[in-house]
Amino acid sequence: MNIICIDTSFSSVAITAQGDEGTVTSVFTPAKARHSAILIPAIEAAVKQSGFSVDKTDVLVCPQGPGGFTGLRLAYSTAKAIQLQTNARFFCVPILEALCYRYGGKNQFLSVIDAKRNCFYVQAFENKKPTSEAFDISAEDALKLIDKNKKTIICGFGTEKFREEAGAFIESNNITLIEADKEVFSKILLDCFLANKNCKKVEDHEGPVYIRKSDAEY
Repeated sequence: MNIICIDTSFSSVAITAQGDEGTVTSVFTPAKARHSAILIPAIEAAVKQSGFSVDKTDVLVCPQGPGGFTGLRLAYSTAKAIQLQTNARFFCVPILEALCYRYGGKNQFLSVIDAKRNCFYVQAFENKKPTSEAFDISAEDALKLIDKNKKTIICGFGTEKFREEAGAFIESNNITLIEADKEVFSKILLDCFLANKNCKKVEDHEGPVYIRKSDAEY
């Protein structure tokens, strides 16, 4: 099965491709060029190394969100363009759920992403099952989603800022903060698909999920 996972959610373009020659993850960080200028060459380079060409793609996987409007939209539009060319199946993975799948365990878990404007995209889990919806809230309000008397992992992108914003509210021996690796998130997308975890089929009319409404209105 030939699989392409596309992640343009962050400052780098990360592509993970799996084919007959194995699994290849390529990360490209543009200096001045926009993500859109390097995305197709990045995809072509990754799939070539993994042993197939773009027109032989069977499965496409992208982050569903939450996140920045432009990055999520670029990955979706590129995946849909390839899908029209190849008739590949297209799946998405919610970012907060993917973080829990990769870094979570039986303990309490809080996925966090720096959403700017002094807020974070957050979702709480326990034993890898959601115990809350995904929210766009302050660090202080995010901590209200967890039981501070339980061992908790807070993991995601922007955890140091989360610690700073939370201040004294995060002073607990039960809380461990882990900064996730943005450059391997496309590999986490592949792992979720192969394990059939948190993966959702994208229908023709569907786009990314934006928690912050203003992002979808830009």
